[in-house]
Amino acid sequence: MALLDKALQVALPDGKYASFPVALEKDPPRPGRARRFAVPDTGVTLVAEDFLPHVALRESYDAADSGPPALHFVLEAPFAREQSWLSAADSARGHVDFGPAAFGFHVARTAAEAAELTREATGKNNVSFVLEPSGALVYGLTTKEGRTTTGRLEVGRPIETPWMGMKVVVDRFFAKAAPQRTVSPAPPPEKDERRLSAVKVHLEGPDGRTAPDWVVWTEARKVAWAGQTATVAYRAPEVALPFQVQLIKFNSDKYPGSNMAATYESWVRVEDPERGISEHHISMNHPLHYRGYIFFQASFVEGEPMMSIFSVARSPGLPLVYVGVSLISLGVLWMFYVKPMLARRDAARALQAHQERENRNEAASTDAARGRAGPAEPASSGA
Repeated sequence: MALLDKALQVALPDGKYASFPVALEKDPPRPGRARRFAVPDTGVTLVAEDFLPHVALRESYDAADSGPPALHFVLEAPFAREQSWLSAADSARGHVDFGPAAFGFHVARTAAEAAELTREATGKNNVSFVLEPSGALVYGLTTKEGRTTTGRLEVGRPIETPWMGMKVVVDRFFAKAAPQRTVSPAPPPEKDERRLSAVKVHLEGPDGRTAPDWVVWTEARKVAWAGQTATVAYRAPEVALPFQVQLIKFNSDKYPGSNMAATYESWVRVEDPERGISEHHISMNHPLHYRGYIFFQASFVEGEPMMSIFSVARSPGLPLVYVGVSLISLGVLWMFYVKPMLARRDAARALQAHQERENRNEAASTDAARGRAGPAEPASSGA
């Protein structure tokens, strides 16, 4: 299994930051055998308590004394069944797109704003759930053409849609909700690149100790520290680029009837102090090659704002790779095309030379035989 470069990273409230390269798959921490990483000049230590090579991550919401509203809905269709949580205060959790229809959850400050939000037009089939100032829930179904149907939303009561027999049911709603997160061991997938590992960590130092928490690969978790907020992340090491990349536009198309992305692409602006400003297109099969870096379209996160995720690689030896590929190609061309052609040409020349020698030898033999027989006698004439 090829291991990616990975690191545990800590950002403290006072601005101190540290990154620790790790290979936890090879040397995992275990209960009673923790791994400790001291943040320089702080007295704070990041402690890795445990490690799981692959986990199942489940996120939901539960009723709480404080927090933003959240709801859970189910999309029933003849060809599929989808479900999701929506949180009105979380830009990443406030919208979800299931292909045939997109869903959003909003909190309105006024009745006029609620009426406007129920008619949210996105250029595709859209369902808007809106919490009115009175605490009542309403919904709006907006078609691609812009036609909207609105109504009161009742928890547990199906909403008929005009789209291919689909029904929507909001089965849970909390006016005040807190996110719940469960990380549990799971059987590893067949493909290593789909592994989702997690490390259990806590911070300790002069100001106390945080509660242990699981940090999943590529994730950054916020923890309360010294009355403020610190961040602990488990992801690839950060490398500063000599230029800036800004996302201009993103587009995603899904397979009909599913939430699986068929293709996604990004348009970016590169601001380079040395080369100036330029714009580029990146898609799944067309990475961006720029100054020795390669930007691959890896994934995306739906929501407001939309986030596009790139995998960035640097290959300083890429010219040598091209030279090697060229030499191999020339070798294949020589072995299977040029060399056989030259061999056939040499064989044809050798055959021709052999035939010419045979002809000369035959002619010489004929001349020699005539010489031994002497000159022919003249024919006699009658008396």
